[in-house]
Amino acid sequence: MPDHDDGTLPKLSKVDTEEPAGASRKAYPGRRLFRQNDADPEHEMLRIIQDNAEAVAGTRPAPVVGLGGTDCRFWRAKGVPAFVYGCLPDRMGAPDERVPVEEFLDVVRVHTLSAYDYLAASA
Repeated sequence: MPDHDDGTLPKLSKVDTEEPAGASRKAYPGRRLFRQNDADPEHEMLRIIQDNAEAVAGTRPAPVVGLGGTDCRFWRAKGVPAFVYGCLPDRMGAPDERVPVEEFLDVVRVHTLSAYDYLAASA
């Protein structure tokens, strides 16, 4: 096990708070440059997605925390609610990577219905 008394931990804590050279805080005044990016678990869009997924695919998806590697972070930074709903990842990133066509089409149906329901509710 590494010796953490070698000064590494103080350096790591500075990484979280120091602004990189040439970076701007204009997007997030008064906040860390790389702010937390999450979605409101009570947002109506989440319920809409869950309802449509249950109606289309027969399973109600549970909200889970992701690693933040999606484009949702860009939408959220602009104040647009963004959630991830897609094909199951059990066959992704492996030899013979694939997604069943019907599962893909179900995702398209859920996205389409959810966008319609969300926009119709705010009209």
